[in-house]
Amino acid sequence: MAKSPPKKQPRLDEATLTTPASVGSGASQTQSVRVDEIEQKAAWSDSPTLPFPTGLPMEHEYLGQDFYVRSCYSKYYKYVTGLLDDPDTAVVTVTGTPGIGKSIFCAYFLQRFSFEDKEATIIT
Repeated sequence: MAKSPPKKQPRLDEATLTTPASVGSGASQTQSVRVDEIEQKAAWSDSPTLPFPTGLPMEHEYLGQDFYVRSCYSKYYKYVTGLLDDPDTAVVTVTGTPGIGKSIFCAYFLQRFSFEDKEATIIT
């Protein structure tokens, strides 16, 4: 059975997460932590722009230095890596109408994948 792509959902930038203050203190003491503080560890992936990777072969040369990171890229990244984790999947092809952003998603995907898996060899 084929998995369906993730649905678009609004970001929860202003949401708070309630967590126990410490493991030994019990659940009665909690602290509120803003979601954006938790996500600072991976801030590069949630930044509105990223530097365009050098050496990425493209049909048409990308003239900008940075590219806009759409909010759906993180979800699609997880979806594609989930497909690639399946031993029965050898290839994943991203398709869409011209100008939809497939090449820029490829730049995002390759940059994030090489950041998260330093041992990976990527051939494009």
